[in-house]
Amino acid sequence: MCYALYVMYGRWKDVLERTVAELDREIAALSDSKDALEQALEAKNLPTEVNVENLTTREGRRDIDVVEDEVEDQLQKVCASYVHDASWLCSVVSVASAFVS
Repeated sequence: MCYALYVMYGRWKDVLERTVAELDREIAALSDSKDALEQALEAKNLPTEVNVENLTTREGRRDIDVVEDEVEDQLQKVCASYVHDASWLCSVVSVASAFVS
């Protein structure tokens, strides 16, 4: 009886140790993904700041200097695209953070 309990204990211990090792690998992978996503989000900041600055400069124009052209349309599309991408990346990072923490 005692030997059977010892064997059963050993099996469960092995299962638990494997499970813990798998969880550790998964947490490390999630942490790496979170870091990569944060870097991607950070990499988008500079181009977006330039884009916003260009739009702000254009909006500050007066009278005959006001121009609504294809360049402005593209700047607005890029800005809208960034907002969409950034919100998606932020939501993914927050989900990853919840799993890693």
